[in-house]
Amino acid sequence: MTMSSNHAVVHRRLLLMAGAVLACAAMLAAVAAMPAAAQTRMATKQLARQGFGDQRNSYAWSMAWFKGKLYVGTARQELCVENATLDFYYPGRGYYTPNPASDINCPPNMYDMDLQAEIWQYNPGTRHWKRVYQSPLDVTNPRAPGKLVPRDIAFRGMTVYRGQLYVGGVTADEYIPELAGVTRPRILRTSDGENFKALPQSPHTIHTFLGVQKPIGYRSMVVYKDRLYVTASSGLTGDGVVLRVDSPSGKRPHFRQISPPNLQVFEMQPFNGQLYVGTGSNATGYGVYRTRAEQGSSSRFIPVVSDGAGRGREITSVVSMGAFKDRLYVGASGWFTGSLLAESELIRVNKRNRWELVAGKARATSTGLKAPISGLPDGFGNIFNTHFWRMANVRGALMVGTNDSSWGMREIPIVGPTLAPEYGFDIYGSCDGRFWWPVTKNAFGDGRYNFGARTMITNPKGRGFFGSANHAQGTSVWRGGIAPMCSSDGKGARASAAAVAPSSPHQAKPDVARPARALADVERCGTVVSWDRSPGATRYRVLRADDRLLRDVPLPERRVLPDGAVPDDPLQGPFTRRGDLTLPGAWQDVGTTSRSWFVDRSATGAGHRYQVVAESAHGPASPPSNLAFGVVRPSSLRALAHISRRGTAEDASMTRLAIERRARYSGVSCGS
Repeated sequence: MTMSSNHAVVHRRLLLMAGAVLACAAMLAAVAAMPAAAQTRMATKQLARQGFGDQRNSYAWSMAWFKGKLYVGTARQELCVENATLDFYYPGRGYYTPNPASDINCPPNMYDMDLQAEIWQYNPGTRHWKRVYQSPLDVTNPRAPGKLVPRDIAFRGMTVYRGQLYVGGVTADEYIPELAGVTRPRILRTSDGENFKALPQSPHTIHTFLGVQKPIGYRSMVVYKDRLYVTASSGLTGDGVVLRVDSPSGKRPHFRQISPPNLQVFEMQPFNGQLYVGTGSNATGYGVYRTRAEQGSSSRFIPVVSDGAGRGREITSVVSMGAFKDRLYVGASGWFTGSLLAESELIRVNKRNRWELVAGKARATSTGLKAPISGLPDGFGNIFNTHFWRMANVRGALMVGTNDSSWGMREIPIVGPTLAPEYGFDIYGSCDGRFWWPVTKNAFGDGRYNFGARTMITNPKGRGFFGSANHAQGTSVWRGGIAPMCSSDGKGARASAAAVAPSSPHQAKPDVARPARALADVERCGTVVSWDRSPGATRYRVLRADDRLLRDVPLPERRVLPDGAVPDDPLQGPFTRRGDLTLPGAWQDVGTTSRSWFVDRSATGAGHRYQVVAESAHGPASPPSNLAFGVVRPSSLRALAHISRRGTAEDASMTRLAIERRARYSGVSCGS
């Protein structure tokens, strides 16, 4: 990679890496309290913490289930590496520092970082962890005589193919570019989970929109039509090209680039008999493409979503993808290009390659108005959710884990302790992709430093495993419960009470299921909250949290770089900018009822969020319902019916539900 190429991509790289570190431009936004929302506590157990005993294992960056065991690939001192990369592009500006925060340390000399990436194995039979691989420290550092660099500083991708486990590595070549011609990123393979060998060949170059470049690592790895596909990247940000790896278990594996140079690919997911890829672009926003990956010829990539799904460069890149119940879900994020905070939205694509907005900002598009089918805004209503980072089908529910940047506020006087309940990644779950409930808002109770749900997989029995990003203490790994998360009553929208953990060790599990399919309709006399009845419930408690606008909030300065890039580094002040931010307030009871709807007459406009709790005569209360935001819908049943007739089959079901609910409470919502 040449220096001219480096400067050509610096805007994209710096913003992406800053977002991956903390992504929190609103350091002082929390002058107001932002307590954790009512949430379901999924039964979980923390299997590992503090980096498997070494806090330098900061990310669980890859994860796979192989031959009855869990495998986790780590990234070493990821924040220090990102800062070292920034320092390479812009030496002398202080991007690399031994103390990026008072509780995060890097070596005074960046070339003294301990970056030997590791692979850990968990045996559920013995309940023990074992390190099965450590990258060798055997490469001479041309920038620091007498010092060595490991072959792999991270293992970012992992998948199982034809009875073998394949692991994609990342090198230090970006910030030590002299190594690019000496060391290439490796793919390791193992047939027994104990002995790992590198593929004997790897690509010399890749063809990107910037021209011919040298790869420094692999990110996404999938199996499609019995072939192994990987994305190779020229930078830590992870965008790159799609390569098909032919004969990866043989003596002469061959890498063939199948994606065109103009596509900056971040993610891949087989779906609907094709390979779908998620792309990024600072100029036009994220995209989704599909291909059949034809053998022996150039593959055709057909656009499914383009121009940031109608938001342009406001939402820059796809971060995660996952298939669930005949839909492809796509999580995409912005990188502080036009707002105070990085926004994240979720869309889904059906088998006819038509997309709809699941959570995000309503807008007009070339195919008509797109409003979120969940009623939820960007980040599921949490402005600090800067990525929808990973997703997986866990016991019948689609779960989406986030990068929650609120932890970056921890050192701010007064504000930090106030926001402590928000620290830690969020996970939201849904049984149908429309109604979402918080599974955790604080990294399963260990959220001070576990800011990201970086990996999320399931074993053959559907049990979930979750790995974190944690710069200060090292990564943690959790195992989810075995009870089904969703009922089989045909509605696909309510969670099983058996899957929910009690809020304390001495509390019994609930014996009544959560209220399902909660909606909040803004009427002229208040907001009508309605839901499906929970069997065994004797009454329902309605909770509300109101948005609060904070004006003229101090924010970290934006450093304008020579090419006009504006990185955001919340760990380094001074706080010279100011802006207005909207945060949710505390949850409070607004009323109880024995019916399946409630009129909140004190809420006459938007900016209110609701959850409903079912209570039985004897047992403990249910977990809260899905999160519902107040929505203004057409005022007449005739208008609703008209929309239902004109809409697609996908959005018609929500409209029909609204019609049914309106008929149920018609004449009551504004009655005496």
